[in-house]
Amino acid sequence: MTLLETELVHLSVGLIMALTIFYFTKSLPLTIFSFLVNFLLDVDHLFDYFFCFGLNFNLNNFLKGDAFTESGKVYTLFHAWEWSAVLGLLGLKFQRKIFWTLALTIFVHLLTDVWTNRMFFSDYSFIFRFIHDFRIR
Repeated sequence: MTLLETELVHLSVGLIMALTIFYFTKSLPLTIFSFLVNFLLDVDHLFDYFFCFGLNFNLNNFLKGDAFTESGKVYTLFHAWEWSAVLGLLGLKFQRKIFWTLALTIFVHLLTDVWTNRMFFSDYSFIFRFIHDFRIR
């Protein structure tokens, strides 16, 4: 899938996720926050793009998502199960819905990425990528 197609899937999943958050919290701010985080998480794709192609930004090239195959590396710093785990633990400790919302939104975003990108679960672990020098398998 291209990055654009993946984002369309994220739109659908993000809407379902936001409605789920609203159902359980009855909080419009948390619902909107969840929906926005679902998309803003992908801002880290820009880091990979600029690492590969420099500051010469081309929207078509960006939406193709070729930066990963061109560079042979995947940094995507926000795409990591570890964030979801840390935020879930913070939710347990402080009993704040904001942490639960973030943890769940990131978790569902990553599950969607595993499915749409046909990747391994371990590919979305920052620790795993760091150990393997961020190289694509």
